[in-house]
Amino acid sequence: MSDRAEAVRATGGCLCGAVRYEVRGPLRDVVLCHCSHCRRTHGHVAAYAACARSALAVTDSAELRWYADGDRERGFCAVCGASLFWRAAGRDTVSVAAGTIDPPTGLRTVGQIFVASAGDYYEAGGQGERFAGALPPGWPGDPPPVPPQRLAVAADAPAIAALMRASVLDLFPAFYDARQTASAAVHIAHLDMHLIEDGTYFVHTVGGEIVACGGWSRRNRLHAGAGEAEDDARLLDPRTEPARVRAMFVRGDWTRRGLGRAILDACERDARAEGFTELVLGATLAGVPLYRAFGFREIERGPVTMPDGVVVDVVTMKRAIGNTAT
Repeated sequence: MSDRAEAVRATGGCLCGAVRYEVRGPLRDVVLCHCSHCRRTHGHVAAYAACARSALAVTDSAELRWYADGDRERGFCAVCGASLFWRAAGRDTVSVAAGTIDPPTGLRTVGQIFVASAGDYYEAGGQGERFAGALPPGWPGDPPPVPPQRLAVAADAPAIAALMRASVLDLFPAFYDARQTASAAVHIAHLDMHLIEDGTYFVHTVGGEIVACGGWSRRNRLHAGAGEAEDDARLLDPRTEPARVRAMFVRGDWTRRGLGRAILDACERDARAEGFTELVLGATLAGVPLYRAFGFREIERGPVTMPDGVVVDVVTMKRAIGNTAT
């Protein structure tokens, strides 16, 4: 439950404010485009960052319009005319006009494309690797792919437990005091083997190491806390009860990579296949930004007592399956 870095990566909007957006995942550094289409659209060289299509959420879209330019589309504001987005058929990314991103962006210019098509009124110079045409496939500046996901097996348990504890110690101090963090590292970073045994728990691996974990449950237990309730292991009725999202953790050096969202996608897919229509979870404060970005809404907020008596605030959140945030 502790992926605070899956929070909104960037926000932005047009000149008049009629169109606003959020980027809820990795954002590529800026590439300058010298092609004649971009120059006519932007009035000069275009500067674009980029993200996965699924990571772009247009929060105020009533005035957003799309202009078809062959098999490509350019998004702009119908009120002030600001150029905002560029997308092409068959691509799973969307380009975001860098000048529309709210500062500080934390971005830098890393490339220039279609330099051979530059206008005759200036010389193409400045930062970034230059290409006569488009970016080559797999260029390093592109958003990195999400590491592979698989179902966890019993042999993963020690590595998962170590990851959980490391994630809590790394990410919780921004939200909880030292005593709460220490307690959470023991009692919240606790693997429920039912999740693995039921085949509802996922891991992402890099070089054989587990860097993210999380899953869902068809059983009644909602979150870690003091003791075991009698009906924790009870199987839920998908017709009347929501499936549980459980034990989401990402290693500190693998945050902001879309791993939490990928696990939630898998949870939703599998829970839907079993007839569930809602997801519910008990989020620590560190996990709330991720879940909110995915479309969960807060139901209630209150304390949960750990077995050692330490009290930790937890937020209960719910989301209808199929009602995506993006």
